[in-house]
Parts: sequence; C-alpha cells; structure tokens
Amino acid sequence: MNPEPRRRKERHRRTKLALFGSGDSPYRETPKERAYLIAMLSVHHDERMRDLATQLADPTRQNVSVVRMMEKNHITQQQITRAYKEVRNDMGVIRIADKIPDMMERMVEDADSRDVPCIECEDGREKIRDDRGVPTGETRICRACRGTGTVRLMGDTDRLKLALEITGLITKSKGFQVNNQNNVLINDDRIEDLAESLQNISVGPAKPKVIDGEVG
Repeated sequence: MNPEPRRRKERHRRTKLALFGSGDSPYRETPKERAYLIAMLSVHHDERMRDLATQLADPTRQNVSVVRMMEKNHITQQQITRAYKEVRNDMGVIRIADKIPDMMERMVEDADSRDVPCIECEDGREKIRDDRGVPTGETRICRACRGTGTVRLMGDTDRLKLALEITGLITKSKGFQVNNQNNVLINDDRIEDLAESLQNISVGPAKPKVIDGEVG
C-alpha cells in the first residue's frame, strides 16, 4: 500500500493548522483560505513567496493544492509559515501606525491643563457658613477660584511626560537632558515642575489675592 496519500493528507492538515488555525480536515485548503494566502504571499519581500502566490492564483492550477505547490517550489512549512506571520505583523504595524496621530492628539489633550467649573461656588460667589456649617444667606468672592467661577485643573503629568518623550523633548534616562534644537534643560525627575511651568505660561500672570472677609 502506497503511504504517500496518507502522508500528504497529514501535511495538508499540519499546514492548514499552522496557517489558518484549522486542521480538523485532512484535505486541501478551501478557496477562501487559498485566496487569503495568495494575498499575504503576494506582498512578501521574498521573491520565492511572491512567485508561489502567482502560481497559486493561476486559474490552470486551481486543482493543485498549496502543499503540492510548496513541494514543487521547495518551500517548507516553516518557511511559508514564517512568511505568513511576517506579513501579518507588517499589517498590524501599519494599522497601528494609522491610529498613532489620533492617539497622540488625545494623549496631549489629556496632558494639557484646562479650566473647569469651580465646585466651591456659584458664578464666583461662595456662601458664608456659620460655625455649624449652615449658610448665613450672605456670600463673598470665592477663595478657590478668586471670583472667576472656574479653576485650573492640572493635566495628567504622566501623559505629559509620555508626550514629551515621544516628541524627543526628554528621554527616559534620569537627570538633566538637553534639547539640541531649543537648548532647553529639562529635569526628567521633576516633570511636575514642568507641568506647573506650562500651566503658568498658559494661564498668564497670577490673579490678585482676595480678602476673605469681603462680603457681597
């Protein structure tokens, strides 16, 4: 009895399991699996893989299985599996790269300080309370927001650090790092100080102090 058909079926099964995650059937690949493999191999950097994809797409060879075509081209299961995974990895990198600009924009937005409504008052006026915490009916300029109705919420310093690392303004190593373009010294250990400095730049000069006892 010729054992070759049984061996070929086993090679079919192993190849299908390695490439498509399905080795239940010992028979050749489905048309959908074949078309997907052709699409993967046709963009691989190895010329042998591209030639195999061309042969698999040849209408006159549709009855020849992938395993048989691999044998004719002296391509092993390990080689075609590696090529398949390389293309899949490249596709993943491309998809991730397409999302990076939006991800960075959201990250910088989260890192940026912003004005939010003050929770201690209404329209810049806070209620005066007695010793028991009961409102007296009188109000004064809010001490938290200084009468503006809004307070400055510090951004996420961790995201700010990551954003600065991505743009190359700082590095992950400790100590002072020099930005060669702007000649700016940034202490990587004091990223919070940097965040406060950026906040002061965006907010402007400090507002005058408010006398606590001022009553409206």
